[in-house]
Amino acid sequence: MARRKDVKKKIFWDAVGIITVTDNDDSLHEQAITIRDELFQEGAKFVTTDDVLVEVGNGLSKLKQRPLAVAAIKCDLRFGRVRCN
Repeated sequence: MARRKDVKKKIFWDAVGIITVTDNDDSLHEQAITIRDELFQEGAKFVTTDDVLVEVGNGLSKLKQRPLAVAAIKCDLRFGRVRCN
């Protein structure tokens, strides 16, 4: 069966993925950025849940990382990169 080219990928954006992309100190940060950017270029749609966003906030709750959590959540939601269910 041939794959339809107009079907967009839907990627579940979990807390680990969001935190890895957000935290420059994460050992997999650069690799995660590369993969995320490739998926965006392919037109992938990222979806997540409110619970995941709470996990992101908790995961980045250290004082120096709080602005990262807020910025990541606001950026992804504002630009429609992530749809919350």
